Amino acid sequence: MTTFQSVNSVSKTQKLIDGLKRIIATSLDLPLVPIGNNKQPLGDRWQQRPFTASQLIEAIEGGGVSVPIQNKTKKIQPLGFGLITGRSVTMQGNSHFLVAIDQDGDSARRKIDELSEGRSIPKTVAFTSDRPGRCQYLFLIPEQYADAIKTKKIKTGVIGDDGKAEQLEFRWSNLQSVLPPSVHPTTGEYRWVDGCAIDETEIALAPNWIIEQMLIEPFEQRCRGAGVTSFSHTSTSLQTKWTDLDFALSYLDAVSSYRADDYDEWLTVGMALHSIDDTLLDAWDKWSNQSAKYKPGECERKWRSFSSGGGVTLGTLAHMAKQDGWQSPFAYQNKNTGGRDRHQFQKSKIKNATVTGDSQPNGDTSKLELLSFEATVTTVTDVLKAGFTDYAERDRLDSLQARSVISKAAFWQMVAAIRTSLDEVQPEDTDKLSRLIDWNNATLDLKKVLPQPLADAFDHDAAILNIDPVSLWQYFLPAVLSLAGKRVGLDVESHLIPAIAWTCIVGESGTGKSRAESVILGNLKQKQHQEKKRWLEQTQEYKQITQNKAKDDNAEIEPPAPERKYLFEVATIQAVMRRLSEQRENGSIWARDEIAGLFKSLGQFQGKKGDNEGLECLLKMWDGSGSFIDRVNAETDSYSIPETRLSISGGIQPGAFRTAFKDPQDAQGLQARFLYAIPKIFPAKRVKGYCQLNDLLPPLYDWLDRCPVGTIKLSPEADCRYTNLVEQIGLQAEQSSCPAVRAWMRKLPTQLLRIALGIHLVECYYDRHKSFGELQLDTLERAVEICRYYRSAFAVVQEKTADSDNASSILLKIWDMATINPSGVTPREFYRGIKAIGRRAKEVGRSVGAYTVELLSKLVQMGKGKLEKNGRSYRFFATFFPPEPPDVPTPSFNPPHPTSPTTTNNFTSPEQSQVGIKSTAPNKTASSTQPNKNACEQVVKENSDQVVTEVTDAQNKTEQQIKPSPEMKVSPVTVKSQHHKSTSENTRWLLQFLADLEANPTPNSRFDSHEHLINLFHESEQRANSCYEELLSVCSNYFERFGLAFKVVSESLT
Repeated sequence: MTTFQSVNSVSKTQKLIDGLKRIIATSLDLPLVPIGNNKQPLGDRWQQRPFTASQLIEAIEGGGVSVPIQNKTKKIQPLGFGLITGRSVTMQGNSHFLVAIDQDGDSARRKIDELSEGRSIPKTVAFTSDRPGRCQYLFLIPEQYADAIKTKKIKTGVIGDDGKAEQLEFRWSNLQSVLPPSVHPTTGEYRWVDGCAIDETEIALAPNWIIEQMLIEPFEQRCRGAGVTSFSHTSTSLQTKWTDLDFALSYLDAVSSYRADDYDEWLTVGMALHSIDDTLLDAWDKWSNQSAKYKPGECERKWRSFSSGGGVTLGTLAHMAKQDGWQSPFAYQNKNTGGRDRHQFQKSKIKNATVTGDSQPNGDTSKLELLSFEATVTTVTDVLKAGFTDYAERDRLDSLQARSVISKAAFWQMVAAIRTSLDEVQPEDTDKLSRLIDWNNATLDLKKVLPQPLADAFDHDAAILNIDPVSLWQYFLPAVLSLAGKRVGLDVESHLIPAIAWTCIVGESGTGKSRAESVILGNLKQKQHQEKKRWLEQTQEYKQITQNKAKDDNAEIEPPAPERKYLFEVATIQAVMRRLSEQRENGSIWARDEIAGLFKSLGQFQGKKGDNEGLECLLKMWDGSGSFIDRVNAETDSYSIPETRLSISGGIQPGAFRTAFKDPQDAQGLQARFLYAIPKIFPAKRVKGYCQLNDLLPPLYDWLDRCPVGTIKLSPEADCRYTNLVEQIGLQAEQSSCPAVRAWMRKLPTQLLRIALGIHLVECYYDRHKSFGELQLDTLERAVEICRYYRSAFAVVQEKTADSDNASSILLKIWDMATINPSGVTPREFYRGIKAIGRRAKEVGRSVGAYTVELLSKLVQMGKGKLEKNGRSYRFFATFFPPEPPDVPTPSFNPPHPTSPTTTNNFTSPEQSQVGIKSTAPNKTASSTQPNKNACEQVVKENSDQVVTEVTDAQNKTEQQIKPSPEMKVSPVTVKSQHHKSTSENTRWLLQFLADLEANPTPNSRFDSHEHLINLFHESEQRANSCYEELLSVCSNYFERFGLAFKVVSESLT
């Protein structure tokens, strides 16, 4: 049973998508709304959130539409879609408005014949639920009638087969009509009338009889129909003749029929009428009959329950009527003639209309009480905040516009501005923006994942290069796995995880991608040059031997071994595949400074239909899969690759991201195969020093190139943890509404194991006692730490590079753009650089400049920046907390290179590790890594002018003790030096700085502010460069202690 339901569900979903594609084929910009059970529109304020057919297809394929319900966003898979009537559509360059004629039963069809005087309905788009006599027709209303017509229902007096009164309804503003092939609760689904589908015939212009039926009736005629005295008297006589009963009927006629749909408002109207006269029951019943919720006899039952003096009076009804546009007919009496009624006033209004739709000043309105500008703003704000249904809200706004001193164009511009300030940025948008900014500021702490000597070198070299250490990591991980090649793999029983990683740095030009590549891949490039030279020399020698060989010499000459490809840079995919087929157990890395060039090179194999053979070949290599390449010449051009080990690394600029990864939904999974990093950008600074990785990496790379051969398995604890992680990641993936994020998350478990494999190999190099054949739980947890960073980075990349109109995405791009422009950014620079701002402004009816300023104001309210105004110009400055300085405070320090470990080809080795971390869990190693304060010793005199004695005997330097500055006294190191001191003086200064950092009480007694502390940090960098060796001879663990103490003090001062 479950299987059949699933198949049926998929079938319905596909039907909806096919139906929407038929609408797209017409090029009509129809405003649509998703439908749920019983033809109910999904979400609150659905009239304010029209969808296009393309947007609904995307939502349906993504698991459902996200709609607001009671201030919460819910994702629901729609069962259909409806057309929002009364909205404008453009056809052949002209604007028309949509109306639906709802024929509800056979009697309604006869009513059509009666009203049209027997003329046949023009052929137009039509659809039906297949219930007898039910059908709807779509027509176009010319633009000039848009403000002169309204929804109208005509009862036929016949009760249908469902027990409800049949009627003919002319459906206008902010209603919706369900379109095929949406689900119908009784017949199964709607269908197009034969030959009248949306893509088979055009929507016809409405005949005159339809427009005449929908025209708003003159006030006098409506009042006469309600039994109110004719307005043929003077203003004075009219006022003396009107009773409360007359005013009640006049008010009731003005009250919007949509209030009858709201139970509380419906009840309030009845109670107000009851307070005036008991004879008004029939008037209430007739007014209530306009609602689809009307039940015969319900008004009478409620009427009998009302008591006199209940508190609801004529004044309540008057207030509702005035909100809905009621105006006193006496205001339109000409004081000279005294006989002009509102009908005449309306005709005068139409006659004097301007080309803009605003009315010319009319002498007859001199007594009309108009709302001031301030009152209009206040009242409009109250209406928008009240949470009315969209049609009731529009009804109230229309009446307010008619009574306001503000022109029509300015009024609706003001409404759009107020609506934007109230609705455009919701609490969920601000929450999401805060998360994105937190993710954007996330960093990868390599000290938590790499052996200490290597992690320290990464931080040191990053400081030397003035780049984020994650940039180095992005080249390091694929380099490690490429060197391991096919020699190792991670066996997870169901399949083998290959030693492959594809990484990408997302950053602007000049942010250090090339510097990072040079350090990490420099040794591999050296190896490649040497290998190239070896291969050329041996090839040349082979050719010479072959040429000099005697004809009768039958001895076979062994050709030179193929060139070992450590890395590729500029290459075609075909060349890469050919070289990989020659690599035996080796792997390779394809490194491009700008990875977009790599994808561009694949385009040479793109077919006429858009299929890309090169890309397909590349995608297969992520899994390590092999290929069979067959060409015309089977002997020389055809070859096979049983399996490959190709890692990829490189950088890409945010602006080029969508050029490289063209499909935002990532249907092919190209984005999903990469691990992205967004490196932090530091202020330009020159730091002298030598990169330690230049010494550390060559022996590590040599060991990886000859590492033990075999498969690695997860330990039982790691295997259990991985099983749990797979389930957690899978659940998070399916909860995402973004197809690209789901695709990336689905590959994350595999990426996790590849990262863990790379860390495991590095750990085995530094700890030879570690079991090579078993990957432990603590290693897996370190890989999890890295994956958390990658998850954050990918979310930010998607928001920054996606052309999304979501408020949170736009706000993030604004904030990010401002963070890299410390001199501030103008609104024009924002909306020219972020195209989504212009689209969103157009959608909400705002000028792009004003809309941009409103978004900037929202960021200011959230504490994300400040907005400066100078006359008409604005400039926004982002509030940005830059990354903290590295824990190791001297980027040019050069500790001695650790002794390189001896090599072994066994899975386990009895040799003790000479350097690095142990394979125990982090909590077990924490105590062993804490610095020993007594290891650094120096005498400090009480005289502040001679804080530290100058020591010349190196042996005595480990037997003395550093003393902090006296309590509640500013640290002597805060006194600005006028010139550079000697080596010994700099050493004393640095030791005193450390002592004051580690001292109690609180650091505020010794350091004025966090900014002051940072300045001291930079001074310590310069001093340490001149006394590095002496400082270490005095205090061997100075920098470990300094890093911990500095972090604690820095956090306490912020």
